[in-house]
Amino acid sequence: MKKWKILAVCALMCGCSSAVSETEADGSTAQPSDYACRVINYYDYSKPVPESAPADDAYYADSFFGGDSRMGGLYLYGTEKYGEIYYTTSLNLFLIDSMTVNDYPDETMLTLLEKTDKKHIYLMMGINEIRQKSFDAWADAYQELIDTLKQDHPDADIYLIATYHPREISGLDDDELDVQLEKVNTKIRELAENNLIYYIDLDPGITDETGLMRTDYTWDGLHMTPEGARAVEAYIKKHVYRRSEYVKEVCE
Repeated sequence: MKKWKILAVCALMCGCSSAVSETEADGSTAQPSDYACRVINYYDYSKPVPESAPADDAYYADSFFGGDSRMGGLYLYGTEKYGEIYYTTSLNLFLIDSMTVNDYPDETMLTLLEKTDKKHIYLMMGINEIRQKSFDAWADAYQELIDTLKQDHPDADIYLIATYHPREISGLDDDELDVQLEKVNTKIRELAENNLIYYIDLDPGITDETGLMRTDYTWDGLHMTPEGARAVEAYIKKHVYRRSEYVKEVCE
């Protein structure tokens, strides 16, 4: 009987009014009128968002995109009908509450994030801190921002865009750049997994066979050309989390 009592409690906790069958003392089974049900989320938050059916205009209209100068590529050259898109040149996560946004001199990225009512929030940060020895403090600052967003926008989907692999960064040779990218992107993956939010790995959509950003997608090794911006848009458009695909009601 203990097993069925546990199932019954689970059914109630999931909001199901279904009954479960019980084995009688004589070994016969009472026929249930319904089944016990529970809601299971099958999404793996430790992995990047997988390919999906493309998002439509309504999705973009209800989306916020914010970040450093790399996001400026989408701001300047993007063709999607974004609800909100902003960037701050040389944005440093530690100064997100004080550095003003390009073309919006009275706003910081933090104030714009706090005010948005969009249901899908995309963040692209980390390249301006790439030379740090440790990303522990950086991850702590990102966690504070995520906490604020989850509190202010509890129904919004939050996407962390991993730092894509540029062709070069001043002050770092190729091996050092690889190490630093792995450090920062490991923190981004951990933040996504620990907070049950989403992260996007752009590299498969914009790098060449060497693992570096395609030459026609960047004008300086890091920032996007118009072609690069459209490639990023196309990749994001086909990597969208949809609750209906992963959250299922399972009845037993």
